[in-house]
Amino acid sequence: MFDRITPHEMAVVRDSYNRVAKRSPALTHAFFTRLFEHVPALQGVFPVADTDKRAFAASFFRFVVMHLRSDEALHVLLEQFGERGLLDHVSIAQIDAIGLSMLGALRELEGTSWTVETSSAWEHAYTWTWSTIRHGARARPEQPLT
Repeated sequence: MFDRITPHEMAVVRDSYNRVAKRSPALTHAFFTRLFEHVPALQGVFPVADTDKRAFAASFFRFVVMHLRSDEALHVLLEQFGERGLLDHVSIAQIDAIGLSMLGALRELEGTSWTVETSSAWEHAYTWTWSTIRHGARARPEQPLT
């Protein structure tokens, strides 16, 4: 498992999110545009017409950011997501593409507010989140991650 996110990193991520949250539709659009450029196959997982799945993805993202401070409770919840199949249709390579797409979309919307510190804090938060979900998914022997 990766190291916990520091209080300072949590604050940097929250501040960054708060700057872009008011442009949530633009963030969602930038994210999915980048994601489908990296991994066109994920269009089948998040089809344009399935606004519920896209809304869930945006809500999940916001939920994680807003609950980083409660990292122990969030840790348990993320592992449960993994155990319950959140990653059933996504490979580890695609998870990496999701991270790159997310960081790219955030960087785009942050503009000149995006710093090395912001990038580092988001990368750590993303890595911690997905490693926790992956850990939960590994508890499902019938669904090994590829």
